[in-house]
Amino acid sequence: GSDGVGGGVIGGGSDEVVGLAMDPVDVRFVLQNFPQLCLYDCDELESLVRFMLRPLPPRGSIPENGGGDGIANVDWPSISGMGYGAGLTIEQATRAIRMMPELLALYYEDSRKPSMVYIYNQMRTPVPPKLIDEANQQLNLEGADPSDACTFGYLRSLGIEWGQIRILLSSLPLWTTSNLDPGWELLQKGPVRSKLKRPALDFLRQRLQIGPGDVYRLLKTHTRLSTYDACRNMLPKLDNLQSKLKLSSADLKKLILRMPSLMGMGMSAFDDRMKFFMEEGM
Repeated sequence: GSDGVGGGVIGGGSDEVVGLAMDPVDVRFVLQNFPQLCLYDCDELESLVRFMLRPLPPRGSIPENGGGDGIANVDWPSISGMGYGAGLTIEQATRAIRMMPELLALYYEDSRKPSMVYIYNQMRTPVPPKLIDEANQQLNLEGADPSDACTFGYLRSLGIEWGQIRILLSSLPLWTTSNLDPGWELLQKGPVRSKLKRPALDFLRQRLQIGPGDVYRLLKTHTRLSTYDACRNMLPKLDNLQSKLKLSSADLKKLILRMPSLMGMGMSAFDDRMKFFMEEGM
């Protein structure tokens, strides 16, 4: 159908296939495991599926590197509007979504993948550990949840090339999620929560347009960041910084990546630092 989950063809004279080749059993499985899908706008889902299936853009037409996580930020609606996408086959896209329906997530709160036990249970053939290691190396998944490397290793096992997966990750940031386990490296650097707060990490990613790797590096520089609340601490401080210093979103991102401790200052110290920036320049 035109909801992008079942098979379908766009009307109006176009012969472009935009659906996934799922039978009714597969559709029921996806909806049972990812019921949020029922609330999504069909046009947005269709656009996402179109992007997955459309042919790859010409080599060199989009940058392969860039951004804090080594992956370019691609304007995927524009790329898709030009008729290009990630170049997946219908079978590859269908099997990927059947195994991991969260790849259709349109919101950060819906994007976290299920447990590794679930992933292994859904895979007909377990992903070789070598592919998981390759995913971490090829895609620079520092700070990402282990389920991400497993998922992308699975995509590679379907015949999807690493270059195609890079396009998908740079175009669809919700395909990666931050690891909520701080790990020994963070625990040894200073005060840090035993389990990181997902709403705060997702807020940082969305507000600053950064990936799990940048979030992880922020935490390594300023471990107390793990204790901050998105609404009480991060939002007002970031809004204040951007407003008073008249920063673009890109400049705000650069400043916070360099000095994450700004978000933890008391109001008096914060105002003093603001005065310094305004008088001395950045």
